[in-house]
Amino acid sequence: MKKLKFISVVALIFISSVFIFSGCKKTLLMDEEKCAEVALEYMENKYGEEFVVLNSGEKGWFFGKSGYANVKMEKKSDDIENEYIVVVYPNNMKDKNNDGYYDSYKIISDTYMSEIINQYARKQVEHFLIEVGLKRFITRINVEEIVIVEGFCGFSEDFSLIGEKEFSLEQLLDNYCIDIDCNLEVPESEISDSVQNDIIGIFEPLISDDSIYFDIEIYSEDIYREREKMYKQNENLFKYGNTNILKGKENISFFVESEEK
Repeated sequence: MKKLKFISVVALIFISSVFIFSGCKKTLLMDEEKCAEVALEYMENKYGEEFVVLNSGEKGWFFGKSGYANVKMEKKSDDIENEYIVVVYPNNMKDKNNDGYYDSYKIISDTYMSEIINQYARKQVEHFLIEVGLKRFITRINVEEIVIVEGFCGFSEDFSLIGEKEFSLEQLLDNYCIDIDCNLEVPESEISDSVQNDIIGIFEPLISDDSIYFDIEIYSEDIYREREKMYKQNENLFKYGNTNILKGKENISFFVESEEK
């Protein structure tokens, strides 16, 4: 059933937090080196790829430590620097050797799964945009699970690795709490008075309890050709979050949500 995993993850972290922040007499620390070892083993086992740890550190609050760590890493085979985050929590409150550190750790989430899902989702979103009638556009997408847990980012550790042929945007939206941000860049010739309603009309039936955020940057023809050239020269620009130094003539942004909302 949809949302069951969301509830179970939140419950797990809530219980852990109760123990962490109210059940101990002294504040334990994250063993950052051990966190890096656990995260690296998890990533290589799950994805069958070789990774390199860039750094590992417990996240700090204004007062004291947060009780979770971020381990940053990259793939050995990547020519371009792409940084991925693995979020690590203590597995229990034990400190048997009294060294001031938690004894064991568990993975909560990682952002590499978003990298994979983004590629699959982008192709399906582009297919629907073509059905809407758009012919020329540049798409950047970011997909993440929605779990209200401190530090959570990307997808939870138990989200299964799937292949592109098995991927379905509709099933993803129907079975998980998902946040999708879609940035479009288009020439002004592609924009009509009905484009927003047309996009909502084709994506709305796919959505149950989730939403898709669209942000459309509209360019003059000359600037859009420049953008196309930049993307062809550097595929990495398709990654969500890259800075766009060229500003369009107009911007349209809106959410596509289920009809029940």
